[in-house]
Amino acid sequence: MIPLDPRIGESNDLGEPFLMKYSTSDTAKAILSIVDTIIAMYKDKLEARVETPKKQQIRSLMKLPGEEEEENQEGS
Repeated sequence: MIPLDPRIGESNDLGEPFLMKYSTSDTAKAILSIVDTIIAMYKDKLEARVETPKKQQIRSLMKLPGEEEEENQEGS
């Protein structure tokens, strides 16, 4: 159970992160405990590397002045 704390609303209104500002409060400790539990449950998935396919470079049909020269120099 997470204890209610009016400072949560006050922190949000001021744009200040409650968990950082009041990290020693019972409410923050309860929230962080839940976060730790969730992280432990999904640790394997969080650590797994997700490989994304490499994006192919799309070449524009329209060239700006000087672009053709740059391509020729790269290909040399």
